[in-house]
Amino acid sequence: SKGICKRNKHFVFTLRKCNPIEDTKVFCFKKETDMLKACMNFIQQVGPDYLVGHNVKNFDLHYIIKRLEILREIDNVKSFGKIKNTVLSVKERTFKSRAFGERKILIFVCHGVSIVDTFEIYIREKKLRSYKLQNIAKVVLGDTKNDMPYVSIPGFFWGDADSNKLVNEYCKKDASLTIQILNKG
Repeated sequence: SKGICKRNKHFVFTLRKCNPIEDTKVFCFKKETDMLKACMNFIQQVGPDYLVGHNVKNFDLHYIIKRLEILREIDNVKSFGKIKNTVLSVKERTFKSRAFGERKILIFVCHGVSIVDTFEIYIREKKLRSYKLQNIAKVVLGDTKNDMPYVSIPGFFWGDADSNKLVNEYCKKDASLTIQILNKG
């Protein structure tokens, strides 16, 4: 897997067929369990120092863990991280302050891998009107997300290989904006 990272910068793990995406290695799967296990195994094999995302702790990682639990595959990623035979764990905490009010936060313990969440960074360090990725990208980069209303995503996803490509390009753009924000912020 490390060799593939030298040849490619972007990776997409998706259900169903997806037409090629420029500058991206696309992995297509018929079953959700196969896709999730392949994605988690890929991350473990590559061994990144950081996992970066926007609201990745309270949405993306939480969603993936819940899906793995529902599909009864969570045991297959218990040693996720750089240190073998360590347990991936999630702890829920309540954070309370005068400045930020009360919020539930999820703490992911992934031994040897730091999880960087631009949502958390910006809500803690910047005073903005909104902490949605669209707003932060506009303020920091002068760029915007791909235009795809949230309610439209399932229709595109369940369409053909061309419409699934649109959903995956949308996700790729979100990931790209997050990295750019982190680098510039």
